[in-house]
Amino acid sequence: VGQLLYYSMQPLPRVDALVRAEKERMGWEHPVAAIHVRHGDRAQRGHQGANFVLKDYMAKVQDMDPDLRNILIMTEDQQVIDDAEELYPEYTFHYTKYPRHNTG
Repeated sequence: VGQLLYYSMQPLPRVDALVRAEKERMGWEHPVAAIHVRHGDRAQRGHQGANFVLKDYMAKVQDMDPDLRNILIMTEDQQVIDDAEELYPEYTFHYTKYPRHNTG
């Protein structure tokens, strides 16, 4: 069963190439912490993580590994990305570039 699951979970070559290209564009270096700051519709409906703000996530990252400097930030709110880069200049934030229309 394990081998079947491993095989079935492999990305298609085209998808793998897209992911690798995006990582290269981002300047991806390990180790990386990933955070997902939700301010969209699920957060507005009270789902888990809705009450967390960027500083809460950053405090957890700092507690987890004080030397870690690479963070993948996933959010639909452009203000979160702007705040991250302004408030935490000692970190390198990686994120996909696309229009974010949510304003928090």
